[in-house]
Amino acid sequence: MIRDRNLGKSFSSIVVFGLLLSVPSLVTYRCYWRLKNLVKSRCMTAVTTMEKWCRVPNIPNSMGDFKRYLIENDMSLRLKNLKSGLDAASIAVIDRDVEFILNYPNEKTSFAEEFYCRDPYYLLTFDEKEQLAVEQQKLSFLQKKGTLGGPEVSVWEHGLKDLPSSVLNYIKGKSFVDAGAYIGDSALVLKKYGPSKIYCFEVEEENLKELQKNTKKDRDFIEIVPCALFSKRCRLSFRGMRAGSTSLSVPGDAEIEAIDLDSFCQDKKNVKIGLIKADIEGAEMDMLEGAKAIIIRDRPVLSLCIYHNPKQFFEMKPLLESWGLNYKFFIQKHVINCSIEETTLIAYPKELDESAA
Repeated sequence: MIRDRNLGKSFSSIVVFGLLLSVPSLVTYRCYWRLKNLVKSRCMTAVTTMEKWCRVPNIPNSMGDFKRYLIENDMSLRLKNLKSGLDAASIAVIDRDVEFILNYPNEKTSFAEEFYCRDPYYLLTFDEKEQLAVEQQKLSFLQKKGTLGGPEVSVWEHGLKDLPSSVLNYIKGKSFVDAGAYIGDSALVLKKYGPSKIYCFEVEEENLKELQKNTKKDRDFIEIVPCALFSKRCRLSFRGMRAGSTSLSVPGDAEIEAIDLDSFCQDKKNVKIGLIKADIEGAEMDMLEGAKAIIIRDRPVLSLCIYHNPKQFFEMKPLLESWGLNYKFFIQKHVINCSIEETTLIAYPKELDESAA
């Protein structure tokens, strides 16, 4: 009987001990699912807001615009013109972007659900995931050292770090144009390439305050221009979005001065442009229209974002080629992902390759 009681006590202890072990597990499990549902709810709310924003007429950021552009235009001809003369790496970037565009869901599918269910990370290849891990390590290291900006600035340096030495020597000692200067992250990276001057164009008030603060020590060769680069001198209404997303292509309730780069350089006298970097949320084509004379005259290196709308993605390179510049073109991704974000057109005079040879 005593043995049976001891056995009963042992069994009861085991049951109690098991319950005690299971309670934290149960709590952890429930907390995990509550946290997951909370994150999902917050993500869905944020993305649903984005969905509504993307449906505003003339907002260029919707992938639906890219897909519609390809369907409604001669896709094979557009791609042929875009890929003409490019190297294999550039063509691979285009093919990846176009695949993403064409696989984008039809508008009747909820953008929010699609965004949540198809986490872009899971669409990356194994090699791309490894590259992303390396990129994030580099970015984390640079940010700890005080470097500003995302991978397109800190890691890729707007494509400059991989250019031939002949190209880097070519731009040294000339003026740089930083169109869409944001808070000065690009200017602080570009200064290592030896410009005589960096003209930082920025229009968003909060960005300008940070830009002033971050470039305070380098004011001898960094000039802040609180003005938009456009196709002509004018006043523009725009929508300020902060966080580097102010868009001139979206009418808003704020007004700013705009100037074309040709007129700006004419006013400055004797300025020689060596580099034009532009990330101005969809207004890059307008900027080029107002910079044609200076590009033909000075033949600067170009680093131009082409992912904000389909027109710039497919038509910017053919436009520059139509000017008879005799440039070499590359298309790069300055962030590891499976979307078209940070797709950038790099261009420089072909004779620089010949001089290197």
